[in-house]
Amino acid sequence: MMINSLRLGITSYYLKRFGDAFPHLVNDYEITEAMVVPSMLVTLVEQASEDIDAKADLQGLKLVLCAGAPLAESLRMRFLSIFYDTPKLIQAYGTSECGWLSTFGYEDPDVDDAKSVGRLTDAIQIRVSDEHVTTSPDGKKAAELWVKGPQVMSGYRNDPDLTASTLTDDGWLKTGDVGYIDDTGKVFLVDRAKDIIKVDGHTVAPFEIESVLSESPEVKDVAALASQKSEDEHPIVFIEDSFSKFDKAQGRKMRDQIRGGDSEE
Repeated sequence: MMINSLRLGITSYYLKRFGDAFPHLVNDYEITEAMVVPSMLVTLVEQASEDIDAKADLQGLKLVLCAGAPLAESLRMRFLSIFYDTPKLIQAYGTSECGWLSTFGYEDPDVDDAKSVGRLTDAIQIRVSDEHVTTSPDGKKAAELWVKGPQVMSGYRNDPDLTASTLTDDGWLKTGDVGYIDDTGKVFLVDRAKDIIKVDGHTVAPFEIESVLSESPEVKDVAALASQKSEDEHPIVFIEDSFSKFDKAQGRKMRDQIRGGDSEE
């Protein structure tokens, strides 16, 4: 972002901390574009839904670019229900090791595909490897994505072992991200390879669990990760809820929601 701003002559502002003041800073400095991660988007949605002045300030933005992690469909719909088309919400994908990889053009007819992080930028090659193979929530085969291009790093400074495990001999960068590519060239992310949970011989993406639970209006934010008490792993979930008091019945309801059924209790 910084290099692109310098190249295009764009005035950019960098915050030490993202917080409640952000909507007012958008208004005060006449900011038109913002780059956020999904957790920051949760905050923007909450601010706009609870404070009419904050919503008005945020509507000064023309574009919100979301990257850093897969974007849950429920979060995207919450954003659109508040802001409609202003600002426009676009996804992107990149890594520190090779920069910008994919995004949607502003007028791309598929820009509202919440499950995709866009199409590849120029000069980038991508392949779905045979490592960390799993199945996406929509039943597609997914695996670790490898990329190659002129912007790929030459290596990690003073760390030859990490460089050797990340770059192949023929120049492919192992991104550490699990995903797949459809027939139209759109890139889809499932999760980070190191975050994939192995349960009873099956692979489970934490993002899949988080996406299901985030559909509940009672869930403000959620994070799933692995707990390994034996040779097998088990998913555990942390939830920030909107209940005044959380009880076991609500916990059972969410458990059944993950399993694809409805709780009868």
